[in-house]
Amino acid sequence: MFLIYHTKNKDDPVPLPEISTATIKKIIAFCVKFEGTPEYVIPNGYISDPSPWLEALGDCEGDILVQLLKAANFLDIPRLIDAGLLKVKSFMDGQNIENIRGILNLPADLSPEEEQEIADKYVWNIVDTRDDNDSSMG
Repeated sequence: MFLIYHTKNKDDPVPLPEISTATIKKIIAFCVKFEGTPEYVIPNGYISDPSPWLEALGDCEGDILVQLLKAANFLDIPRLIDAGLLKVKSFMDGQNIENIRGILNLPADLSPEEEQEIADKYVWNIVDTRDDNDSSMG
C-alpha cells in the first residue's frame, strides 16, 4: 500500500505489473472483508484461528494463489500475504513428501537417506507412507 499512499497525485495510476483483473478483484474482496477491523499486526508465532482468512480467500489455488501472493507482496498487504501462506500450508497439511513436491512443483532431488533424516526431524508434520505392516515401527 506504500505506493498508493505516497503518490503525488491521487489520480496517478498505481503500477501493477502482471496482476490480472481477477487477482485485483480478489485482493479488493479480501481487503473489504477486513475493512474496519483493527490494524493488522504481523503475528509473532502461531495463528490460533486462521478460518476467517481462509474463508476470505475462498477457492484460491494454483496459479491464482501464486498471483495473489505476488500481488500482495508487491502491494505490501501483510494480512493477505499471511492468509495466502496459510492457504498454501492448508494444501500441504497431512500430505506426504511426494504430494508436497507435486503441490509445489518441486523435483525429487533428495536421497532416500536425506528424506528419512527430514522425516525424522519433522515427524509431526509428515505423513508416514511406509507399509503399515512394517514391524520395525514397533
